[in-house]
Amino acid sequence: MKNITALFSIVSVGFLLFVAEPTATRAAAPAPVLAESCPYTVVKGDTLIKIAAALTGSSRNYPLIIAFNALTSDRIAPGQVLHIPFDLLLPKHRCQPEATPVPTPLPKITVADEPAPAPEPMVIPIPTLTPPPKDKKFLAEIEAFVFEDANGNRRFDEGEPGVAGVKLILVKGRVDQPPLIGTIGVTNENGKYVFKNVEPGPRAVGLYETTLPPEVVLISESTVVVTVPEGGKSYVTFAGKIEKDE
Repeated sequence: MKNITALFSIVSVGFLLFVAEPTATRAAAPAPVLAESCPYTVVKGDTLIKIAAALTGSSRNYPLIIAFNALTSDRIAPGQVLHIPFDLLLPKHRCQPEATPVPTPLPKITVADEPAPAPEPMVIPIPTLTPPPKDKKFLAEIEAFVFEDANGNRRFDEGEPGVAGVKLILVKGRVDQPPLIGTIGVTNENGKYVFKNVEPGPRAVGLYETTLPPEVVLISESTVVVTVPEGGKSYVTFAGKIEKDE
């Protein structure tokens, strides 16, 4: 605050206190620096009464200045710094009170969260489309037998021999529309041939008459239809008779 350099003489009840010469002034204890006050530097000719009257508007406030500055006497010296309570000062003499410094908060350090690991790609299993199982059929067999029908009854009787080397066919398709298509087999020395891996159901077996021995004439049907059971075995017979020369 700008020092007040000129003070007017004030007449008041009591004693006038004059500024003593510097050589006759006993050094006072240093005034503590107090908050909420304004400093004033004493000049030659100042007294505490003059200072109180000029700065606070009343000379009666000088004891408060003495107490506030912890002075041991009412003597002051030029150059001495006094602290005047802020609340006592006239508004025009008030200095800007020192604001209590507000500590600047440290910047908040935010530790960045570690990035979450990238999710593993989702593997969606693709189901294997398995077609529904077909009805499993247990394959069967057909045993064909070509024999010499000695008594001509078209039935096999014990002791009647088989005819070897006769060509047979397991027909695939219709039997009334030649040429016949299917699996070919030839009878063995006992006159038999077995067709294997035959699908169950109605099946036709045919005989090639041209493959019979010259002396044997077929007296039964050349094509026999039989119903083959699933996983079983069926039998067909062909009867031939030897022609006798007359």
